[in-house]
Amino acid sequence: EFTRITETDSCAFLEWVSHGVLNTGKPIVYGGVTILDLEGDRIARLRAYHDSAAFMRAAARHLEAAGPAPERQAA
Repeated sequence: EFTRITETDSCAFLEWVSHGVLNTGKPIVYGGVTILDLEGDRIARLRAYHDSAAFMRAAARHLEAAGPAPERQAA
């Protein structure tokens, strides 16, 4: 879903939020921005950036919920 759109004659900025499901089955929500460089009525360049830290946080929560790995447990 787009949360903010800003455009000029030569570029457009599209901020968005995406909802998905990880391979663990857990939901994830993360944000990003797409930048479009425009030439006339054509898109000359597209760049997209997303919050990759959201995936790291989700992985950390998954590992935390799974508990310590057997090889890491104290004897």
